[in-house]
Amino acid sequence: MKVEKTSKKYALYKDQEKYILELGAIIKGEDTKTIFKITEIDALKFSVESTCGCSVATNKTISPTEVEVSVTYNNCDSQFNKTIKLIENKKVTELKIKGSCK
Repeated sequence: MKVEKTSKKYALYKDQEKYILELGAIIKGEDTKTIFKITEIDALKFSVESTCGCSVATNKTISPTEVEVSVTYNNCDSQFNKTIKLIENKKVTELKIKGSCK
């Protein structure tokens, strides 16, 4: 699995076995939708799962080995550190969403 950012407005990197999505400081009410690509996977056996009600994650198949993932954080009230599960063929990789609210 390879995760690639598609915008310069956030930081996305790998830390050991998990990925970190740094949204930075966001303004309450601001659109936090973030889109990135995941490649080198079996797209038919891939899904994303939010672990709380304050984040929404969806995926769209681009090709048999590539998906586009959209993540939105919608509970801006302080510092946050939330988890999205990236699941391929029952193997779970964590994506941590980090940031703070202004």
